[in-house]
Amino acid sequence: MQKAVILSLIAVVGVASGLAGFTFGAGEAPIATSPGIVKVYAEHATTLLSVKKTEELIVEEICADAFRQATHHLSLAERAVEANNAQAAMGYLESAAAAASLIANEGDKAVAAVRNRLLEGGHHHHATPEIAAKYDPGFVVVTKEQKKALLAQAGAIGKLAAAVRAGAAGTSEILAAKSALAEAYQEAVK
Repeated sequence: MQKAVILSLIAVVGVASGLAGFTFGAGEAPIATSPGIVKVYAEHATTLLSVKKTEELIVEEICADAFRQATHHLSLAERAVEANNAQAAMGYLESAAAAASLIANEGDKAVAAVRNRLLEGGHHHHATPEIAAKYDPGFVVVTKEQKKALLAQAGAIGKLAAAVRAGAAGTSEILAAKSALAEAYQEAVK
């Protein structure tokens, strides 16, 4: 049905353009594409490319939101440690680790469902095989390599929770984790 609508639109544009620039003689066929059809196709290309840029901006914001959540929870963990509340610090560190993993995965399960829907519909953000090979299927911003680094940071933050509980880590370790996460995040979204 969609193909029929597009073909009808092209036919209307062709007729509306008055077949400008074409001369028909006995048995001759047009030798150029109608400018009206080219204009419609150019607009279509502009729309598709702007949608691709919009997808990139959305995924960058998903990652930025997760980064803000992670750093916020790391700051709360730091304050909890300063207040000698290891139990609260552990909870904040676990939340920070979960948020850091959201950066690595370009969102949560709800976002993954959208990504899978796009893939099933034939949409691939990275069209060239060489570039696509650097990303997990459907990923837009975070490469496979960057994903590993971000997941390592999430794991380190999770382990930091146990270290805080055991009294083996304090604010300096939390600050170091925050710095390492910021570095991995900046590398992923540059």
